[in-house]
Amino acid sequence: MSAIGIDIGGSQVRLVIVDRSRRLLGRSTLRTMPEAGAADTIGRIVDAAFELQREAAAAVEAIGIGVTGPVDPE
Repeated sequence: MSAIGIDIGGSQVRLVIVDRSRRLLGRSTLRTMPEAGAADTIGRIVDAAFELQREAAAAVEAIGIGVTGPVDPE
């Protein structure tokens, strides 16, 4: 089992995948590109997370997301 961590910043999104022992299995960085809109950014984050999972060949048990600033839960 593994977990994916996602850090959404103003200019970059960083993703990591770790196993239960916190051993790093993979990482990825994307540009945020706010001009493309939220739906595009979310789609690219989802794609990157699935790619990390595929590359690590690990079942994902949890995902944690950190983001700066106010968040609209809707």
